[in-house]
Amino acid sequence: MPFAIFSLSISEHQTRTFYAAQYNRVRVVAENGQTISLPWEVFKPFVTQDGISGKFAVYFDAHGKFKELKRLE
Repeated sequence: MPFAIFSLSISEHQTRTFYAAQYNRVRVVAENGQTISLPWEVFKPFVTQDGISGKFAVYFDAHGKFKELKRLE
């Protein structure tokens, strides 16, 4: 399954703008230089009181469609 790895840091204040529906996509740059636009909803399980921070792997199906997002340890 194709995948990309990226780091992300979104402050608590910035996450509020997503919850307020001012934005509905998050744009990230993977370690391989690829720019990826993901729906905000896939990040919601990773939100803490401080926002979102960490290294993630996004997986795609054979057609390049989003399949899964995992936080890497």
